[in-house]
Amino acid sequence: PEEIAKSLAATRRQLEKEIADKRVEVQRADRRNEELFGRLAGRMFAQLYHEAFHAYLENFVYPRSQFAVPLWLNEGLAQLFETAEPQSGTLRIDAIDADRLGRLAADLNGDNALRIREVLAAGPESFLDRQRGRQFYLYAYALAYYLAFETGSFSAARLDDYVCPASASATPTERFVRLSGGDLESFETRWRQWVLQQRRQKG
Repeated sequence: PEEIAKSLAATRRQLEKEIADKRVEVQRADRRNEELFGRLAGRMFAQLYHEAFHAYLENFVYPRSQFAVPLWLNEGLAQLFETAEPQSGTLRIDAIDADRLGRLAADLNGDNALRIREVLAAGPESFLDRQRGRQFYLYAYALAYYLAFETGSFSAARLDDYVCPASASATPTERFVRLSGGDLESFETRWRQWVLQQRRQKG
């Protein structure tokens, strides 16, 4: 009887250990699932914000049948909403995306950096290009952010002038100069410096 009791006690301890180990595994799996769900949900909502902005711009602000909205501006603004942070029932769109900024800073320091004039003139084929499409999106994002929150160039009057049908007869650079209020070379220098400085500050 004593040996049987010892055997049962040992078996019980082993079962309790196995159960405890399984509980730990289940908890770890739950955490992994929660993290995965959080990432997937975040991507889904980001895409929804992005596409919702395109729909809003087209249907309520600047419909294509009446205005000439350059692709860089459309995609740049959509990314501002894509990266917006919910706060107290509203979306904060001025919270800069450090990841995008870091990738852009690395690109600006590389051998294949884009010039702003290339971004201004880019069409769908550039943004959809498998190799360089993401590069155009990064530049569009940072241009839109800089103009909206650093220079204050996105006043209603300036934007209306920039996208009005009559402006479409000018070159992309000429249109942008009117929007930004200065020559493109000087603007590009300041913009690049701002991107690199922001990246250093964000670490």
